[in-house]
Amino acid sequence: MIHLLFPVAAALPPAVGAASAVTDAPTEPRDSGAPALGATEDGVQTQIINGVDATVEDWPMAGGMLLNGDVSFQGFEFEQTAILCSSTLIAPDVVMLAAHCVDLDALTLQLDPSGQVSIENPEFYWTRRKNLSMYQLGAPPTNLPEDAVRAVKAVMHEEFDLFRIQLGLANNKDIALLFLETPILDVPLGYLPVAETTETEIEVGNEVVVVGWGQQTATGPGETPPAGSYGVKMMGTSFVAEVAPPEFKVGQVQSDVRKCHGDSGGPSFMQVETESSETWRVVGVTSHSYDLSDCSTTGGVDTRVSRYLDWIDGQMRAACADGTRSWCEIEGIVPPPLPDGTLAWEIADEEEDAKKACGCSSNGAGAASWLVLGALALVRRRR
Repeated sequence: MIHLLFPVAAALPPAVGAASAVTDAPTEPRDSGAPALGATEDGVQTQIINGVDATVEDWPMAGGMLLNGDVSFQGFEFEQTAILCSSTLIAPDVVMLAAHCVDLDALTLQLDPSGQVSIENPEFYWTRRKNLSMYQLGAPPTNLPEDAVRAVKAVMHEEFDLFRIQLGLANNKDIALLFLETPILDVPLGYLPVAETTETEIEVGNEVVVVGWGQQTATGPGETPPAGSYGVKMMGTSFVAEVAPPEFKVGQVQSDVRKCHGDSGGPSFMQVETESSETWRVVGVTSHSYDLSDCSTTGGVDTRVSRYLDWIDGQMRAACADGTRSWCEIEGIVPPPLPDGTLAWEIADEEEDAKKACGCSSNGAGAASWLVLGALALVRRRR
């Protein structure tokens, strides 16, 4: 089985799938007062091991990704709503996660390697609800959370290939975006390392905070996680254990905060020195296990966000151009706020109002976003 940090199925009729584990880890408060998170990694769909409980307001830009669809398996047909992955809101209408989270081939392979499972009418939803443990694969149908927002489109990196996923640190291109039907305007965003860090911003030993809804205890193949230990928001402080240009490893030994099944797609945050009023950046997206031990003995692997900034920006702009997106105040990657807390789109709105007042032509909000980026001081990596 491919060891993705994906959630595992509870008992489908008949029982199918497997689960993985999570443990507790040291914590460190975020600027907002949110505690740091920790996760474990056995391989597929994991939750944070050695982490601590997180509230909705801890790292509020982190969310769970739910799948709703009609499942057919060995003569059984039923509607299913299940948590698949963790994720991060990076614009009011854009969620960043792993490509395998929205790849139905990946999901059906995890459910049943023989290929007898099919999913019809799939829809993805994003929610910040802390406890999503009732949304298990194989569980009875449950109403969606009140805050759930439907995604109108999912886009995977075009070179991602489920059947060529490599363990260790490789070039798996495991990254994707969801475009939401309506923008979420009352939640802080996760900011990307656009102008402030380079390809060398991540080094062995750097601290990262991880957040996810994955398993809190590692489990063996076919085992279901203990009740209450999966589908609940957790967080923890860990560290970068190994680095390559496309990916990096989070955590090394069993006592470290690590990621596990269900943490897939979730964020790794790193604090940077910056003149922005927001000092945390989303530097990693949880992808897969490091080796065949899954998340039981060592840390998992993240996709490096800085490697895919051009791809992310291009997809966001294209979705504005073709009318897919519901919010295009800033068409591309949203820059971090200025030192006084001013947001990029607030500046864009002010510039647009000024241009209208003087009869000047407008270059669009997308152009304004890059002007804002240029105004920000370059950031030095935290040592």
